[in-house]
Amino acid sequence: RESAKKVPYLSFDLAVTEGYGDSKHTIYFQCWAFNQTAQRIASANIKKGSQIFISGSLDIVDFERRDGSKGKINKVNLYDWQYVNSIKKL
Repeated sequence: RESAKKVPYLSFDLAVTEGYGDSKHTIYFQCWAFNQTAQRIASANIKKGSQIFISGSLDIVDFERRDGSKGKINKVNLYDWQYVNSIKKL
């Protein structure tokens, strides 16, 4: 996509599993990428289930749901990303 000022951008949700055993849970992050970072992600054919490593700045954003209740979103503005090496060493 492009912003009104013709800046390329994209957004996606990233799921991260935290903890072990009974305390295992998933945290979701709304990730935003702009300019060359967005173009690299778009051309890399990343899809659901792809394992990537990201770096960026985290922001906790307040929002209001349709029912009027308030919530918070974990938002990350990406600086860079790369695929996680899935080859396991013995």
